[in-house]
Amino acid sequence: MDALLIFIENVFPNPITSKLAIEGLNSLGVETIDDLQFLKDDDLGGFLRPIEARKLIAQIPNIASTLQNTANDLSAEYTSDASEDTSVPSDICLEQLPATPCIVVCGENPLTASVYMVAVDQTIINDHLLSFTEALYLMFSLYYILNISYPVELGATLEFLQRCIFRINPHKGTKVEKRERKREHTLSTPEY
Repeated sequence: MDALLIFIENVFPNPITSKLAIEGLNSLGVETIDDLQFLKDDDLGGFLRPIEARKLIAQIPNIASTLQNTANDLSAEYTSDASEDTSVPSDICLEQLPATPCIVVCGENPLTASVYMVAVDQTIINDHLLSFTEALYLMFSLYYILNISYPVELGATLEFLQRCIFRINPHKGTKVEKRERKREHTLSTPEY
């Protein structure tokens, strides 16, 4: 299910209204959630009643805050505290970084920082990313390039980004680690 459909279903819980809204929006050329910012009240009159149209238009500014909250949640959960207010890779405490890809924020707030770094396997691989979006793209790409499973504690967030933001929708399967503990194999020597 893509982000546009989820958004419309949240605005219009009635399945008939949400279906009409999706079909009408598609007829207007709205293909992604980002396209909603170009809508005007007049565009919606052909398939939504006036109050429904106003509801939809009123909720469009909330998309940005919802995405910002998602970014805040992601950065709070998945940015490293290994960096204080620095932008020098040598100042980062690499032992505090996880083995999985992560964003290192150079500053107090992930949304106002001027520099970001991305690390994987406790190694900084890019130390001069100028936007959170760039850092997020690089971090997310590393999961695929290096074939790394999503950590269980971040599985839902990363699956959401994968399916709704990056539009990678495999027919089956997931990149989230299995919850079961991996059995340690012991080396047994054959008896002769």
